[in-house]
Amino acid sequence: LDRLCALESVSNGDIINKQYLVNCGSIRNDIDAVKILANGHCSKKLIFQDIEFFSESARKKIEEIWGSIA
Repeated sequence: LDRLCALESVSNGDIINKQYLVNCGSIRNDIDAVKILANGHCSKKLIFQDIEFFSESARKKIEEIWGSIA
């Protein structure tokens, strides 16, 4: 989560999905499933779509900063 938020290309309100993560170089295109982990801190409001797994702490952090998981 912190590496994603540290990217300059990631802004408040961005919709994060697998293709977005591939495009910004965070994952390879051949990855079947994605799990978001809660390492570090993120203050950006992000919208996660079509992401299969979240650690419990990542889900909590996302919800605390008014992000959403769809």
